[in-house]
Amino acid sequence: NYETFKVLSGAPFLLMIVTEFPIIFQVLDACSAPGNKTVQLAALMNGKGTVLACEINEKRIKRLRETVKISGASSIHGNENCQ
Repeated sequence: NYETFKVLSGAPFLLMIVTEFPIIFQVLDACSAPGNKTVQLAALMNGKGTVLACEINEKRIKRLRETVKISGASSIHGNENCQ
């Protein structure tokens, strides 16, 4: 299903590969919609922290929520915590 796969641009993906996270951490993903980078970060964290996904565009928030829901990631927290 092609709708399941999303392509990340090189820069955010490279950052995720080279960043060494401490044992427990919290990551802020500002301008996080559509959510591809957000769910990839959550996967790399392997349940050892949280991702705070912030987006100000109301239309893009809907897409972000859909992406997070599809991913099944429980470590992602959304806009209500971004104030």
